[in-house]
Amino acid sequence: MLSNSSAEATPEVLEEYYRELEAFSLAPLWQVQETALIPEPVSKASPYIWHWRDLEPKALRAGELIGTADAERRVLMLLNPSIKDRIATTNSLFSGLQIVMPGEAAKAHRHTPSALRFIINSDGGYTTVNGDRIPM
Repeated sequence: MLSNSSAEATPEVLEEYYRELEAFSLAPLWQVQETALIPEPVSKASPYIWHWRDLEPKALRAGELIGTADAERRVLMLLNPSIKDRIATTNSLFSGLQIVMPGEAAKAHRHTPSALRFIINSDGGYTTVNGDRIPM
């Protein structure tokens, strides 16, 4: 049979203990459990839709105005207007619309975040992953 245990500590003793925990980058869950462990996720982001009819002319204009010498990655970031304090599309995702014009090549690069590519329009374009040429 389970039963609750009880412990007695003065507020001063607990305060000292909590300071000791902080020195080790520890924190007591019991102090924040009600707000930290919630039954449903809470998001700062509100749904937002970018329409291709709006994006395509902006991307093509970027291709006219900005050369690859000016921007290694000619990318229009999709910034959710409900997330004002971060460069973000959602709470956990950054999205961008990159345009590579015919005859251009984007400089090879590596990065730690995972990357997905959805190719909307390409005639002979390709990317290279770990030395392998992948048609787009």
